[in-house]
Amino acid sequence: MRERGNVVGLTTAAMVWAVAAIGMAVGDGMYITAIFATVLVLVALAVVGWAEAHFGLKTRLITFRLTAENADAVIKQARRIFGEMKATVQHSELRRFGAESIMEFDVDVTQPQEHELMRRLSELPARCESLATDFQRDA
Repeated sequence: MRERGNVVGLTTAAMVWAVAAIGMAVGDGMYITAIFATVLVLVALAVVGWAEAHFGLKTRLITFRLTAENADAVIKQARRIFGEMKATVQHSELRRFGAESIMEFDVDVTQPQEHELMRRLSELPARCESLATDFQRDA
């Protein structure tokens, strides 16, 4: 139920209880009540999903990867941008491959923050990518 200091799975747990209640209503022959509750739950989920997307309420861990030749200057500028956007860097890593350096910053951001960070980081003298951390990390 807790991940990175946040409560997760609350919607899933609430849905288990809601579906159980709807199932009990059907089992008791209260079909109209079950249909009404099902529609109510579906509308509530749609509204909550829209609000999360529209107002940027949900955060997720994103890895911003910058590839550049002058790593020191790019790191300073990137950290300044993260600070200005009040985006907390959870983890950072620097790897050098010949003349190029790859800098990765794991940042917990909302979707609007992610878009603004990508816009601002793309202005740096580096190649910029954003990756959902769940999909890019290996074991």
